[in-house]
Amino acid sequence: MKSTVKAIGTLDAEMYRSGVLVSQWNVRNLIVNDGLALLASRLLDNSSSPITHMAVGNDAAAAAGGDSDLGSMLGSRVGLESSALVTSAVTNDSIQYVARFSAGVSVGGITEAGLFNAATGGSMLSRVVFPVQTKTALDVLVLTWKIQFT
Repeated sequence: MKSTVKAIGTLDAEMYRSGVLVSQWNVRNLIVNDGLALLASRLLDNSSSPITHMAVGNDAAAAAGGDSDLGSMLGSRVGLESSALVTSAVTNDSIQYVARFSAGVSVGGITEAGLFNAATGGSMLSRVVFPVQTKTALDVLVLTWKIQFT
């Protein structure tokens, strides 16, 4: 009998201006090498901290396994609004993280996002790159990041 486990990440993004949805996009992400080590550590003995933060940046370089941070972060990492087990294909096979980048936070042309286990330093689980999305000082960006295990 052969078993293959994969971790598949997707990012759903929604940009709001004055409470009105002005943009949304969905992209698949890369679980980076540090992220794979973090997952293995969490399964063994919880010696790595859980995922607690997201960040956005403006580096358009392709995501690579060796990435350990965003290429060019805009502002600071933002604490998660929520995290929970959710069902994709089978009960509780996915983890969903949600973060809200409020008005005035991480403003500019956004081309990348990352999922982290600390406000600074720590490990990055995933990184994703996408076509530029402009976040003005009036905009609120809500990122919903799902990691599904298949």
